[in-house]
Amino acid sequence: MIFMVPKFTGAAYFAATEKGAKEAVAELKGKGVAIDFLYTGPSVANTDEQIRMIDDLVAQKPDAIIIAPNNADALVPVANKAKTPGLRLSPMTRTWPIPPRVSGS
Repeated sequence: MIFMVPKFTGAAYFAATEKGAKEAVAELKGKGVAIDFLYTGPSVANTDEQIRMIDDLVAQKPDAIIIAPNNADALVPVANKAKTPGLRLSPMTRTWPIPPRVSGS
């Protein structure tokens, strides 16, 4: 399972990232790749809600979480908590350069 978590779901930019990700998933599925994908995030920019959502997603033991943080510094603790074998964290934008110790790879 791959989760994509934008800063918030109401922006045109993030709607475009959702569309592109879903197109890529459909293309991979068309080539026989088994992949599950969910785009989810707060409806408005809310760091606390984003952290809660990411924490809940980590508990589902996904393969990857792609994140565009509302507040990069505030997300470091949840990113560190997410560091588990098999879980890959990836920034959706360049505004959050995830330190190698947090990548979980």
